[in-house]
Amino acid sequence: MMQCDAEYGLLMCGETGSRKKVPGNEVSSDTEDILFGDAGSATLLVKDPSAPTMFFMSKSDGNRFTALIDPWGFYRNPIQIKTVKAMDGVAVFNFSTEETPELINELMSALNTTSDNYDYLVLHQANKLIMQQIEKKTGFPKEKSLKSISKFANTSSASIPTALVHNLAGSDEHTARFLMSGYGIGLSWSVVDCYINTKDILSLIETAEYFEDGYQSAE
Repeated sequence: MMQCDAEYGLLMCGETGSRKKVPGNEVSSDTEDILFGDAGSATLLVKDPSAPTMFFMSKSDGNRFTALIDPWGFYRNPIQIKTVKAMDGVAVFNFSTEETPELINELMSALNTTSDNYDYLVLHQANKLIMQQIEKKTGFPKEKSLKSISKFANTSSASIPTALVHNLAGSDEHTARFLMSGYGIGLSWSVVDCYINTKDILSLIETAEYFEDGYQSAE
């Protein structure tokens, strides 16, 4: 068990998967806008001795990293120094729909819980079919699964917070039990069991602004 004496923690995630640059510093868009969305999230963690315990399980397998890798060509590293781009779609789909539900079921078995014990399931919003397969293999009805992919596409590391905000911000205040799971590059996958009061889920902020960072003109 890991002990932490900090009173506060701030977890920040952000991805610009749909935003690319071309020589001349202009921002370009292409068909990847259909698959990826740009988003950032900030999650404040506050130590509270009276709060329910949070349970985590995480795994990674570096031997399979080539199934999902693209180190060049995105917003921070827009100039492709060498051609290293790969996503083995079949391997990624199989990994997501096999390893992830297995870990979710492993956690529920350890806690002696089932889908009936949770108010919501929140999965990484990578692919609708992947999420449906995970729901099926873990016994969660689709009504409990929070989704945002149809509106924001895949916002990568910010997709779970985006789904929370999209579905629950501004809803009637209540404390709910969540089972959340992320999976992807690494390959890595995790699951967490926790309680969240919906009053602490703040409203979405939409903006077209972006920060010029990590880029120098090719000129």
